Amino acid sequence: MARPATAAREVHRLQTEQWRAKLRKARRPEACHVDVALAAALSVVMDAEAEAKAVSPVTRAVFAAAVAFLEDRGYDKVECKQKIFDRIRKRKDLPRLRKVTGSTVPRGPANE
Repeated sequence: MARPATAAREVHRLQTEQWRAKLRKARRPEACHVDVALAAALSVVMDAEAEAKAVSPVTRAVFAAAVAFLEDRGYDKVECKQKIFDRIRKRKDLPRLRKVTGSTVPRGPANE
């Protein structure tokens, strides 16, 4: 729901608009765009590892850390695991993400 318009909020909104324009001009992403890119990258890596049937210890650690962060916020561990798995492995845009990254099975200790 939108917040009621006030003079102070309008000033802040204009400042934010200018800040975002400056970022766009510099072609610098906002933090939320980086978060989305990291989730997409993890999706591609997990997909490739699952296809190769060789999940790396690093991927397992990232998954476990995400579960721990959510649990710390009061969420149920089983529900967290399921939601993360769904979010990462059931992306409708995964074929496009694979193409963007030129994805093959990641190289590393678990995959060599």
